[in-house]
Amino acid sequence: MSRNGIPIGRRAGVSGWIDLHLYAMAMAALLTGLLLWWTNVSWRENFEAYPPVLEELQHARADTVKAYLGVERYMAGERHVRVPDVEAFFDQALESCRDIARAMGKAEPVGEGQAEPEPFFQNLDRYAASIAAFRELAMGGIGALPDMLARLGVGRQAAFGALEEQADARGETVRGRMDAAASRQTRLNNILFFAWISFLAFLAGSLAIAGSRRRKAEQAMFTSEDKYRSLFDQARDAILVVDDDTGRILDCNRALAAEWGYPPETLIGRTTEAVGLTDPADDDAPASVFGQNGSLTTIRETRMRTAAGDERLVSVKSGRFRLGQAKVRLDIFRDVTELRREEEALRGREAMLRNLGDNLPNGVIYTLEVDPAGNHRFLYVSQGLERILGLPVALALADAELVFARIVEDDRERLRQAEIESMATGEPFDVQARILAPDGGVIWGQFRAAPRPGSGRMMLFDGFYFDVGALKRIEDDLRR
Repeated sequence: MSRNGIPIGRRAGVSGWIDLHLYAMAMAALLTGLLLWWTNVSWRENFEAYPPVLEELQHARADTVKAYLGVERYMAGERHVRVPDVEAFFDQALESCRDIARAMGKAEPVGEGQAEPEPFFQNLDRYAASIAAFRELAMGGIGALPDMLARLGVGRQAAFGALEEQADARGETVRGRMDAAASRQTRLNNILFFAWISFLAFLAGSLAIAGSRRRKAEQAMFTSEDKYRSLFDQARDAILVVDDDTGRILDCNRALAAEWGYPPETLIGRTTEAVGLTDPADDDAPASVFGQNGSLTTIRETRMRTAAGDERLVSVKSGRFRLGQAKVRLDIFRDVTELRREEEALRGREAMLRNLGDNLPNGVIYTLEVDPAGNHRFLYVSQGLERILGLPVALALADAELVFARIVEDDRERLRQAEIESMATGEPFDVQARILAPDGGVIWGQFRAAPRPGSGRMMLFDGFYFDVGALKRIEDDLRR
């Protein structure tokens, strides 16, 4: 229970939103740190693949130089130089080119679906083809005629110079890529490090203000709790918080003491039988209402006993919810004893007026609804209508025009104009009109009604009609 006696099963969730963003920031800082570590590890693995490329390029270049020098020495008359050794140097140079391609593929993997090889590999293929062409040129000069040796020697030198230039270009390309990779990684590291430091700084700031926010949230929670406790205690209806499983009262407001004479401390922990309540299951067919959130609310009437022993009729509105692990029922009691007495008295007065209207000789009491277009609808008509016009009340309620059709046309228009004027001024109208009797004769009647607003733009007329035929005959006799 809280300091005000209200259970606190959900208090832990009040400031959960404060912790949530701290957890999110901590996870972001951790992920950024892991990303920084992973990029460094993966970059180091890729960067370590470049030195073997340079090493293999140097091997290919060295083997080509050795083969070239072997050919030149052999052509110079050094017969101890073996031609198969020269061939082996060329083979090793070509194999080094293949090793370069494999090593470069590890340093810079070719993307899936790439239509054409990367320019470096194209240039490497041309370099290997140049070595093979130089090999044919050099080996072809060994068995050449003496008069061709000078010209072939110049060709070998030019081809060797071209190979050296290609080797220099390949080396510069690899070193340029190493520098570019190092530069990219440095920029990426700086960005990730800045992001990591920013997350850590923001996390530190968040942690610094989290305590203040938590204290404010707790204070706001206590303030809100005090406010709702005050509303709970000041409610004029009696309110019980009941354990739905055991039926024991967990809390109640002060209305139990003020209106019913039960101090709260005498009720908490006891069952609802302490105030003379019946079990909800024993009441007849309580009404059920579903709230907007799908919760079920039941409304029933039962009897409740005051501390003095008087029984009162109460309307009970009950809703069920969970408070922590407990299933709780909130019962709101409203004393409807006097209301029911007034309703009974009102029903009695309505019955009396209905009996008077139904037994009024030569008269009809009615309530008429008129819309802005002038359409009529009877909400109530007494039974005198059937005695005067021979028209059943049910038909008049279904179609008011059946009654107005019995009014002589000229008088019907005067009655309509009187209605319009009455709706405009709010004053009652009093009109005499001729009615067509069931036997074909004409009856003089007097309509008198007072207007009042209805629902929407409707206007209601509460009035009566009575037969003034005898009065008209007397007036005629006096005029004669």
